[in-house]
Amino acid sequence: MIRFRKPAFRQVIFLLALLSLLLGAALGSIAIADPEPAVKNLVVSGVRLGQNSGVTRFVIDLNQDSPYQIVTMANPYRVAITMPSLRWQILPGTGTASRGVIRNFRYGSFENDSFRVVLDLQGPVQIRQAGVLPPITVQNNKLYRLMVDLAPVDERDFRPQQIGTYQVPKAVAASKPTPEIPAAKPAPNSKPKQSAQMHTLVLDAGHGGVDPGAIGIKKTYEKNITLAVAKDLKNILEATGHYKVILTRDNDEFIKLYDRVKIARKAKADLFISLHADHHSDKNVSGASVYTLSEKASDTESARLAEQENKADIIAGVDLKDEDSAISSILINLAQQETMNHSIYFSRMLIGELQKNVAIIDYPLRSAGFVVLKAPDIPSVLIEMGFLSNAHDEQLLKDSKYRAKLARAIAESIDSYFNKVPQSAL
Repeated sequence: MIRFRKPAFRQVIFLLALLSLLLGAALGSIAIADPEPAVKNLVVSGVRLGQNSGVTRFVIDLNQDSPYQIVTMANPYRVAITMPSLRWQILPGTGTASRGVIRNFRYGSFENDSFRVVLDLQGPVQIRQAGVLPPITVQNNKLYRLMVDLAPVDERDFRPQQIGTYQVPKAVAASKPTPEIPAAKPAPNSKPKQSAQMHTLVLDAGHGGVDPGAIGIKKTYEKNITLAVAKDLKNILEATGHYKVILTRDNDEFIKLYDRVKIARKAKADLFISLHADHHSDKNVSGASVYTLSEKASDTESARLAEQENKADIIAGVDLKDEDSAISSILINLAQQETMNHSIYFSRMLIGELQKNVAIIDYPLRSAGFVVLKAPDIPSVLIEMGFLSNAHDEQLLKDSKYRAKLARAIAESIDSYFNKVPQSAL
């Protein structure tokens, strides 16, 4: 029989206990390191630009430490800084300042309860250093500073960089609405009438979040105008009891162009309407217009507008290389022809109602290759409700009574469309 000597036995017990402690610590460290620590009540209180010895510094003042992700991108050259959801306590219009390699910057809500700042650059850059600096005390409050140093490089030396550990949450979380313009309410005595045939409509309020869209002479943001009209129109349509209305966004959030199409297809929509407000270098250009899909633009102005609107994802700093090729490669073909015919049919009704109520541009029915109109099985139109670059149009679009009038005209055209199109064709 084997006998353990006491000293050896004690050594074994000690080693087992040590191994247990080490294993527990390892498992504990794994459990702690996996999820990112939650950040609540994050506030940005200031933004600064500086330049020294050829390096441009961008600083964001924070009320607490925060995870971040900083990415450099090309075509066009830009830097995207992504953080958890936060409150941006900076004056409206901040971001137009230019310094060093930074031409201007934009900011707003991004995907899934995150926030993004996009720096538009003069050319290719390299991140020299970045991080959250140790806090300093200002008026008895701790001030943290997220700092990014950028240095210009030659195009041949540019390499995409990614710094920081923050990842946009996969689960979609509802972000808090930040409406600038209140939506109209249906008349108090109006009661929805039940209809045997319910139609599903998807209303797409253009732009949102980090992408403001066109900016008016008096700093009116397109994203706020489109959301206000979308809510007005939803209220009017739902009050009839004939329609189920889905908004691609109901607050100030960023949604990718392809995701807007996916929302409509998932809902099996009978009609998709994308709402926008235009901007033109000629401030005298004014009036509403309606666009349908065509791979070949109806004119050079339509081509310009489509190119501008299709850059919305790029403006927000989205990398499009992983987009669903089944959607991004859609072309006009015979399978889409019936859908195209319905789109054109509806657009003509829409123009007819609009011109009774609001000013429209010359040749108001146009076509171009807008991404949001590329659902192959849903009649789709894009409405440019006016020009924010025109002082009169901007003033009208800021007026709640005018927006309600515009929404009613669109609603009338929708009623006419579904009353005249055979149900078998929908």
